[in-house]
Amino acid sequence: MSEDQNIFTLPSSNRDKVVSSDDLDFFLNWNAQDLNSQYEKICDEIERNWKFPTAPIFNLMKHKVRLEHELGLYQESALTMLQSQGLSFRHQALNQYYKRLEIQKSSKNSEKNNQDTDLTEMHQKLLEFQDSLSKNSESVLELIKELPDDWRVIQLSVNDEHSDSRFKKTPADQAVLKNLSLKLVAIQCGEKFDISIHDIAQLPDQDKMPSLQKELQDILSKHNSLYKSDKENSAKYKKLKEEIDNRMDSLVQVTENKWLGFKKVLLLGKTDADHEISKLCDNIQERYFAKEKNFIQSGKRQLLHKILDGHEYLSENQLFKALNYFSHESGFHSYVKDLLPLVPTNETFTEGIRRKPTLLILDKEIQGLPWESIEFLKGHPMSRVPSFHTLALLYKAYNHKDTAKPGQIRQEKIFYVLNPEQNLPKTQERLEPTLAEMNIGAGIIGEQPSLPEMRKVFSEMDAYMYMGHGSTLKNFSAQEIEKLNVRAVPLLFGCNSGKLERMGRLMDPIGTVNSYLIATAPSLLGFLWSITDRDLDQWTVKFLRYWLGEEQPEFVQAVADKKPDFSRMITKAAVVIYGLPSLKYTTATQNSVNK
Repeated sequence: MSEDQNIFTLPSSNRDKVVSSDDLDFFLNWNAQDLNSQYEKICDEIERNWKFPTAPIFNLMKHKVRLEHELGLYQESALTMLQSQGLSFRHQALNQYYKRLEIQKSSKNSEKNNQDTDLTEMHQKLLEFQDSLSKNSESVLELIKELPDDWRVIQLSVNDEHSDSRFKKTPADQAVLKNLSLKLVAIQCGEKFDISIHDIAQLPDQDKMPSLQKELQDILSKHNSLYKSDKENSAKYKKLKEEIDNRMDSLVQVTENKWLGFKKVLLLGKTDADHEISKLCDNIQERYFAKEKNFIQSGKRQLLHKILDGHEYLSENQLFKALNYFSHESGFHSYVKDLLPLVPTNETFTEGIRRKPTLLILDKEIQGLPWESIEFLKGHPMSRVPSFHTLALLYKAYNHKDTAKPGQIRQEKIFYVLNPEQNLPKTQERLEPTLAEMNIGAGIIGEQPSLPEMRKVFSEMDAYMYMGHGSTLKNFSAQEIEKLNVRAVPLLFGCNSGKLERMGRLMDPIGTVNSYLIATAPSLLGFLWSITDRDLDQWTVKFLRYWLGEEQPEFVQAVADKKPDFSRMITKAAVVIYGLPSLKYTTATQNSVNK
């Protein structure tokens, strides 16, 4: 930051207020102030505007995160970063819940209406911005404690100085042209939670090499042009497909090994060996870091745990860098390496390691990248949510919904819509026999279901499968979805069904996914970009037989297990799940009913 640069941007809500000469002098000489004074001033400004935070407040929160990190306030830094994510999405959801409450409270009094009102008020309370950011931080800690201790949450946020990853004249659909550094918040949930924040350095911008975001955009452009290419020239068509898959594979490898590097292990969910690994960490800490005051608070302890846990996924060079991060002493390196054989790997663990789920919260600049397709995460149950508050909302809402058995989707409680626009005859031909043979619930083929019918499906069924173009029905808009409390798990077998589009510089990306999450759908299967009908149909058949055939009834794990069955890298990388990472976890007070 240059000496004459002032990071403090007064929010628009305060621009017309009288600023004292002392305040003005403070702001104009921002870089001359000490860290504690800067921190106090930023906190004060955020607190005054937290009831309705806007884009300038988001920028101040980024600076608050950095100052907290520099001042050794590590947990506060992580909590601030958590709350900076998905602000415009929270506004969008709150707006919908306010509308619902107005309608519900003006309706005739009834027991069902009272229940709906109570549920909407719970949604509203979970997402609302409290009087101050500090109060919100306290409530976030309580929510972390309530979540299952098997769940791991990873938030990846762009760590730029002035939100300079995008400028005013940058089109919303243009990829960021430079590689970005990140802040990674890692949370192991539950009563004995662990929360830490870590820096991920930016990839060097190499000459003639595009940023990862630009590379992805170019790959998808070529992928889409493939549909219009001359398929009669089979050699040229095959070569183009191979080029696309190779470039996607390269992008994923660069993300894993060059961008995340050894810190990629932080994404790994816990295993049944977690307690034993923790004991090894105790030994290392006592032997080498007993006098290091902030070893735990700084996140080093959690990183050490994950390096031991995921050492089999680290190259020799990555392991060397990881150990050097803690100490350059050769004795320390030798001691840790001697302990590694005691940590189970996929080869030594009986029946392979089954990891618990990880949730991803992704910054708007990087949410389009296929993070779940990183090679070392193969078979790992993962899902995405726009923000931590959305996760807490979905979890609590799911615990208020009646289910026959936690985590179980009943075949007779599935509703499907196949080829509703009558423009996918081959898809209908390939899938209709399988749906009939498996005796999957009820459905409609070759026509659009009615609005009342779909409302009933979303409120009463366990799952809803859409097999058509895009992500939604023509006569059932995103706005209609947002008015509901969705009980069914949507499986959207359509191109771009899981894609979120940018709408300007400051807004969070939007898509059909957002509407389902506002309606508190438990989980959602979609695709980040377009894929061919044949590939998708073949995979759909394999997936349904695996999932509903009770080989793997856990929805998110079943998707992770079958994703490798796609023959092409471009299609594997498109698979995405939003929402809860598992449907097994419910509170003890949940009422289970059989319908």
